[in-house]
Amino acid sequence: MLGSPLYGAVAILILILALSTSLTLLLIQAVNISRLDTPAVHSVAIAASEEKKEQAPAPQTPVEAPAQSLALPQPQGASAPAAPSAPAAPSADPAPVSAPEAAGVNVNTASKEELEQIPGVGPVTAQRILDYRTAHGAFSSIDQLTRVSGIGTKTLEKMRNHVRVQ
Repeated sequence: MLGSPLYGAVAILILILALSTSLTLLLIQAVNISRLDTPAVHSVAIAASEEKKEQAPAPQTPVEAPAQSLALPQPQGASAPAAPSAPAAPSADPAPVSAPEAAGVNVNTASKEELEQIPGVGPVTAQRILDYRTAHGAFSSIDQLTRVSGIGTKTLEKMRNHVRVQ
């Protein structure tokens, strides 16, 4: 009885059902992940962090506020590269100090390639700066760069002498 065509057909139908269920779940997961990668999600996360900053009492020193409000994002975005990049930044600074410090890269008009030339900014961070600029308009101060995902206080300090806002 186990070798009859009826059992074979039932087994094939069960396997087809399992395969279609598996593919459906995979498709749903892919759609959800793609939604997380959109700039709109980053904008919502930035807006939520801004609301937290507005609700927090104003600190007496401006240096303490970014360190406290960015305590969680900082280790994710900069903990691994901070150690190797920190010694590299001072060694790279002496040669191009005069030209980049005098002019700097205007973050409101710079292309992705120009942004990648800034110390501490790679292709992903450059794209995030462009996405933030598109979503929120021009930066009014250099300190606003900390609102971009992946740029914390340490990264901003590396960038500060190489960027400008106009």
